[in-house]
Amino acid sequence: MLKTLTRWFPFGVSLFGSAVFLDSLRFKFTDAPETQEIFGRLDGWAGSLGLAGLFAHTGLFSQYVIGAGELVASSLLLIGLIPGLKRLHVLGALVGFAVMSGAVNFHLWTPLGIDPNNDGGGLFAAAVTLWILTGALLVIRRAELFALLGDLKRAFVPGPVGAPAPLAKAARATALAFGLAIVGVAATSPFDIAHADKPAVFVERFQTVAVGGYDLTSYFAGTPVRGAAQFAATHNGATYHFANAANRARFVANPNAFLPQYGGYCAWALAENKLAPGRPQFWRVVDGKLYLNYDQGVQTRWVRDIPGFIRRANANWPSVLAR
Repeated sequence: MLKTLTRWFPFGVSLFGSAVFLDSLRFKFTDAPETQEIFGRLDGWAGSLGLAGLFAHTGLFSQYVIGAGELVASSLLLIGLIPGLKRLHVLGALVGFAVMSGAVNFHLWTPLGIDPNNDGGGLFAAAVTLWILTGALLVIRRAELFALLGDLKRAFVPGPVGAPAPLAKAARATALAFGLAIVGVAATSPFDIAHADKPAVFVERFQTVAVGGYDLTSYFAGTPVRGAAQFAATHNGATYHFANAANRARFVANPNAFLPQYGGYCAWALAENKLAPGRPQFWRVVDGKLYLNYDQGVQTRWVRDIPGFIRRANANWPSVLAR
């Protein structure tokens, strides 16, 4: 029984782990509202520790870096099922275990909490499950793990000249693949907006609703809430969602009273004569007008001189769209 379990366990872990990792990429790589909420909250926490931008889109632990790690892990877990490639399988489990270790700890020890998306803790449960499974896989295949660690050492640590380790080239290739994955994802991230079509109203890539689906009128009540598709309104070609019919009616009666400045682009970036996405979680109402920022780190800079940044942004808008 135990022999049968240890034989089929790696297959189960690989299929389950790859499914979880690959499913998460549709959120991370499209900058879905759920991902914005999680990484925005983490970046706010990091900013309180003097590490603003750590989880931002260009940060060391951005959603794109983590997503690239998950992509590499899932690929290696599946490729490693091929006979003779057990060490690659272990490498995938090692990467997955490292990513899930970080995820579990961030859920437990930061303001993120175990239920950031109000899904009953499903995301946290999946992270814990995958963390346990990849850890168990590393224990079951510990012989290959120790051999892999030896190969990695020989691949990256100079030593006596001799025959290359079986996975020395593969280890370097994996590192290169991880780097290329990050570069490739970054090339399609929201930061390439300066080189893409620049509509007057910003809408996240792969989304059809402006301001992430948040109810614009709720910002002026002090507590932003998500709208619903059944209470949608269109203005200047952009679609907005509202929490109820009354809020929708208020917007339709006077859209300019609620629309974010600069078409929903980042107010700080506009002051620098650049374009960057405005995120619905990083907002401020100033003199009755709604302004959005890119992330917590950017907003921290923006609030240091709000009048000055607004004045400069006003001078650059909308001519920046024609650059």
